[in-house]
Amino acid sequence: RQAAELSERQRALADERTHDAMRRLYVANLQSIPGKIAEEDVPRVRTLIDESQSLLGTDAIPFELRYYRWLIDAAPVVLPGRGGCLLPTALGDARRLAITLSPEHGPRVWDACTGRPVASLSCHTAAVTATAASSDGAWVATGDKNGSVRLWSVDDWTPRTLREAGAPVTSLTFSPDCSRLLCSGQEPSGRLFGPLPDGAWLDLVGHSAPLTAAAFSGDGSLVATGDEKGGVRLWDAATAVGKETFEGHSRAITSIVWSLDGTHLATGSQDTTGRVWAVEVP
Repeated sequence: RQAAELSERQRALADERTHDAMRRLYVANLQSIPGKIAEEDVPRVRTLIDESQSLLGTDAIPFELRYYRWLIDAAPVVLPGRGGCLLPTALGDARRLAITLSPEHGPRVWDACTGRPVASLSCHTAAVTATAASSDGAWVATGDKNGSVRLWSVDDWTPRTLREAGAPVTSLTFSPDCSRLLCSGQEPSGRLFGPLPDGAWLDLVGHSAPLTAAAFSGDGSLVATGDEKGGVRLWDAATAVGKETFEGHSRAITSIVWSLDGTHLATGSQDTTGRVWAVEVP
């Protein structure tokens, strides 16, 4: 009995010491966070916040941790350049990457949390006019004034040349499943490349004016395109075969949005109207 009581006291003492050590580590983390914020070391701040939360052993988030997380999420980071895109977060690390365009340096990749440069996408010989990032965070596409299209692996920023030349590229769009890339330019046809990364180009032939908007359906099986004259067309994304033509707009299409179930298509136009079209789902 005395041995059992002694063992119980020893366990309680060990628990108390463990609790005290965790409390001290929690306080040390909190004291470190302001300095790391001042150094703009956002990844380390996130790590300290996560470690501190795990030390508490509860899902409840105390005010100080909520405040520090809000502080780093709300603080803007100014990146040089213009345009570009923000990459999805599924990158296998804690970074948040952004791409900007610059007349002097071309496309550049940045850590959007710290503002530090990550890579320079410098193989284009003309001004880059369009960028896109796949939703899985694995690929970045760039297009330029000479019609060149490059596909970049986010793992090592190695480029693949998908097209050497053509009409100036105005828009690039990945399919939802990241298997295809739609390229629009200053010509009355779009081009679909797939499956990525070693597929082939298919032409979307049928428009009478350059494309101004495009969107894949939610499942990626269809793609809708709109042109400068108000024409709207529907295509099979795997074969580039035309499916439907929608007529009604009188000026350039500015936006295309699919319904979640893929049965309807909404379009906006410079003729100041918006229209909703019923789509025959295959």
